[in-house]
Amino acid sequence: MSAAVPGWLLNHPVVPDAGLAGGEAQAIAVLEALVHHRHNAAELMPRAPAVIPRLLSMLRQDDRSLSALSQRVAADVMLSAEVIRQAHSAAHAHRHESHGQAIDLPQALALLGADGLRAVIARVVLRPLFDGQAGRLSAVASARVWRLAESQAQHAAGLAAGQGLDPFVGYLGGLVHSTAWTVALRALDRQQPPVALPLTEAFAQRLVPLADALFGKVVADWRLTPALTALCRELRGGAPLDALPLGAVLRQAQQAAALDLLEGGADRLIPTSDQ
Repeated sequence: MSAAVPGWLLNHPVVPDAGLAGGEAQAIAVLEALVHHRHNAAELMPRAPAVIPRLLSMLRQDDRSLSALSQRVAADVMLSAEVIRQAHSAAHAHRHESHGQAIDLPQALALLGADGLRAVIARVVLRPLFDGQAGRLSAVASARVWRLAESQAQHAAGLAAGQGLDPFVGYLGGLVHSTAWTVALRALDRQQPPVALPLTEAFAQRLVPLADALFGKVVADWRLTPALTALCRELRGGAPLDALPLGAVLRQAQQAAALDLLEGGADRLIPTSDQ
């Protein structure tokens, strides 16, 4: 399953039972250098210095009340529109909405609750990190990387709750875990000679743990939550993703999201602004 994810992201199924081909060995060396060399998060994700402080400001640890969050949302037109859209989707899913009945912002805020509202804030604020770049691979994959992130976040929230962890931390972790694919693809786009498509299965399998390591390298510096920071520091030290309970949640969520996407269930699971 894990080897199929890079192929799906690039819209080219991997070549099964194939060893490294073309520029793939060089590409592995490039990504390993990113993991081990002294790059900082701002170099790997140039938009992060603008996006992450805004997210942390809107999700201040000392002020999580629905009232305080509501004030911040009401002052942002884009957030308000997304909150209402998500509330309509939730109401329809739970049969709380009559056909054609509009939901205003106060009703939407009450329906979503504090955790739902924080999830919407995270999605809207973090979305620019996943925008496509000029490179060939990044341009092909950007929309699919975002869909993977959304699906993984949804699964991770439910899995975290089942493990006695904070569902929002699970959601946020699932959302940012896929930023590593953006970093990896940007790096591969700069490689000469370029990696040929379709990828081999051997290369795709090597990409998955490298993406986990890049996730740890990038997201640790953001200090989103104590649990996410601790997990990322473990990853930077060479630990596998499931070294901590939260990491195991993210791995299970990634596998569940991949299954949804590969079977064509992503649009049903999480409506996105592109649909």
